[in-house]
Amino acid sequence: MLLFLILTPLLLLAIVSLLGFVGCTTFTGTDSGEGFFITTTSPLPDATVNAHYATTMAVSSGVSPFLWTIAGGALPAGLTMDDAGNISGIPTGAAGKYSVTIQVKDSTTSGPSKTPAPQTTQGAFDLNLVTSPTAPTIAAINPASGPAAGGTAITVGGSNFVAGAKLALGGASATGVTVAGSTSISATTAAHAAGAVDVVVTNPDGEFATLPSGFNYLAAAVAHAGNTDIIGAAGVSSTSIQSSVIPLTGAGAKLLVVTVVWGGGSLITGGVPTFVSGGAGATFQAVAAAVTWNGMQVQTFFANGVAAGSVQVKVQFAGTVSSSSKLCTSAYNNAAAGNPLYSPVATPDGQTGTALHSAAPINASAQDLVYAVGLAATSAGVFPGSITITPGTGLTAEPGPGNPLVEDQQITATGSVTPTATSGGGATSRWFMFAMGIKHV
Repeated sequence: MLLFLILTPLLLLAIVSLLGFVGCTTFTGTDSGEGFFITTTSPLPDATVNAHYATTMAVSSGVSPFLWTIAGGALPAGLTMDDAGNISGIPTGAAGKYSVTIQVKDSTTSGPSKTPAPQTTQGAFDLNLVTSPTAPTIAAINPASGPAAGGTAITVGGSNFVAGAKLALGGASATGVTVAGSTSISATTAAHAAGAVDVVVTNPDGEFATLPSGFNYLAAAVAHAGNTDIIGAAGVSSTSIQSSVIPLTGAGAKLLVVTVVWGGGSLITGGVPTFVSGGAGATFQAVAAAVTWNGMQVQTFFANGVAAGSVQVKVQFAGTVSSSSKLCTSAYNNAAAGNPLYSPVATPDGQTGTALHSAAPINASAQDLVYAVGLAATSAGVFPGSITITPGTGLTAEPGPGNPLVEDQQITATGSVTPTATSGGGATSRWFMFAMGIKHV
């Protein structure tokens, strides 16, 4: 009896060692009689970061086809195992040891009891992910953003760069790639859709490095599509104001922004400006309701989808308006479709002093544009020539300082902007400012 108790554990250990020499292996289902276990040993062959990898799992016996699955743990990012037990891909995870439990099931349809009983077994495996001593690495890219149209000169810093290396951003091959040394590559970006993209350097031997979301392609910024036109009612018509013919620059559809300032209490016929020429079917709509300033009305309108070429805009009134009435027309490229305007702010009537500013900041994103109109007067319904308004810091007068003043600012970083201006009319000037944002495409 004592001998039996001593030999029994040894016998069990031998059986476990025979069936599970690949590691911890379990078996379920009906045994074919020949043993059903994974014959692939652990650890699996080493994988190298950013290098192609392939290995195939094997099983001792059973009826094909086999179904291989991951029962626990995980392979390094970039590696997958298919149903046939093929592990492949390009690992991109951090170097180190990865542990995974792999299961296989055969296609046995009946066992000794004549009932369906596929055989299933599994084993625990390690896979070491290592880095190649000769593989390139990317530390930084400068600048880290540029227009979606491409053409940005960039420098990539890192290590192990080799002459003949290729550089791609979001899959778009850079041009003029020059390997200045093992730690620096210079090139020019190709065109790509807006958004953050991976930066990839590939050496001639196929080894490569990836900087995830390393470069941000920026949508085209809102920009002028022609000179701003400012014209008054005097000398044109006492019941209408008509802009000059405005040539539109650049390809693609435009956004027209029109601010009307009028006195006399009349209404705009049809409620909106119209096109005398150009416009290609585009129509105006109000950004916001008219506001009262200094005995006059101020209202801003926009028309999107205006075709390239030239335009002339007209505002028809139901009655006579004062000779001080003004029409300001601006055109922009790269504005968003639909309603591209947001956050309109009308400064309360009756402000005095020489420092004009929006009553509230305008929130905008990079590549947007902030638009503002400043007005100043010394008496009701009059724009005296002695008052000249100049743009505030960071803003540009379009077409130049004046009264009214149309100014704008291209936004380079998401945040808020409070448009400002300075009036030369003295501390008694009554001023007003209307401001809003224009979204980029």
